[in-house]
Amino acid sequence: MLNAALSLSGRSLRQIQRRVKAATGVPLKRLQTYSKAEEAFALALRNGSDDLAGIAADAGYSDQSHMGRQVRVQTGFTPTQLMRGFESDEAFWSYPLMGERY
Repeated sequence: MLNAALSLSGRSLRQIQRRVKAATGVPLKRLQTYSKAEEAFALALRNGSDDLAGIAADAGYSDQSHMGRQVRVQTGFTPTQLMRGFESDEAFWSYPLMGERY
């Protein structure tokens, strides 16, 4: 995104959004929702908490149901299913790698 922001002469928000989409193939807003869901997941891993409302608030969601909808759209799982799968299902092998990153 930094390259998109600093390249060429147009520096309007819309131009930056276009450059981000051209560079990644994904609109900036979608990237931001992915980032927010990743932050919520990292918070859940760090805290080891089942307090989804607290995790949602800390990650910047308006409420727990907002986080739940966004996570389900992005992953196909509810936050609770995602955390249970992380803890016990081998199919979720990539999530422990994310946990090591934080």
